[in-house]
Formats: sequence, structure tokens, C-alpha cells
Amino acid sequence: MAATSNAARALRIADEVGTIQPGKRADLIAVPGDPLQDMGALRRVALVMQGGCVVVDRRTAATDPREQLGVGRGATTRTSPASPSTTTSR
Repeated sequence: MAATSNAARALRIADEVGTIQPGKRADLIAVPGDPLQDMGALRRVALVMQGGCVVVDRRTAATDPREQLGVGRGATTRTSPASPSTTTSR
């Protein structure tokens, strides 16, 4: 994330992009598990957000929304402009 936020600052657009925060535009994906431990998780995309809007939602019903994405306890998961676990920001 540091490279993305540094680039946004250098381009003087850090108030619009570069970090995942409410009100900022972002493209990101959420996958079940940790892609650093299991690269195959990247083939099982559960959620896609483009420009802060959900465009693909393959999550299944679970008692705890964090379980749907394989996110650890204490993390927040929501489908609003600021969102999920594994991310790529514009």
C-alpha cells in the first residue's frame, strides 16, 4: 500500500486515491484466505469493487461476514466505498 499512497501523493491526487478510506475511489478484490500463503486464492475471487462500487459478489451466506472472505477476527468487512481484505487501490 505504501507504493500506491506515495504515488498518489507524488501525483497530487492523494485526496482521491492511494489508500482505502471512505470517500476515496478504489478498485480492489477480496479473496478467501491469504494469497501470500496460497496463490490459488487469487483464482477464487469473492468480491470485486471498482471505483468504490461492488461489481462482483460471490460471497456465500455465513454467520460472520468475515468468515466469507477468510478475514481474521477483529477486521471489518463491508460493501461500501471503504472495504475488504486483500486490496489493490488505484
